Amino acid sequence: PGIRHGWAQKIKASELPPQVSSSFSNQFPKARKAAWEKTETGFTVDFLIEKKVATASLYPDGKLYSAEIEISRSSLPFEVAERIENEFPEYEIRKVILSESVLEGKRYRLHLKKDKELKSVLFKANGTRL
Repeated sequence: PGIRHGWAQKIKASELPPQVSSSFSNQFPKARKAAWEKTETGFTVDFLIEKKVATASLYPDGKLYSAEIEISRSSLPFEVAERIENEFPEYEIRKVILSESVLEGKRYRLHLKKDKELKSVLFKANGTRL
């Protein structure tokens, strides 16, 4: 799940600074079953959104610095879908994770399977493989 550096301490939502709580609620209004941790850099939360597992990390001022959420294959940008089709035609897409961060921007991590072989590949939104 999310970006965790050094130590992390589980905390209750009621113990969050108001700006973190309101920022999270505004950005993820459909979030359910949130589990919070206080980290060296702020706060990390694992949650469900529309039955999909997600993670978000926020600074103490409430600003979001990274988020990951499982998305459907149909949500992939055309360029990424085309690269997968061309480079991995015999693989089945098992999972697609959209990752966004302040430092790295938007990325798509795909979990692929062919027979018993599992592969994880990472792409930028423009189809560039990382």
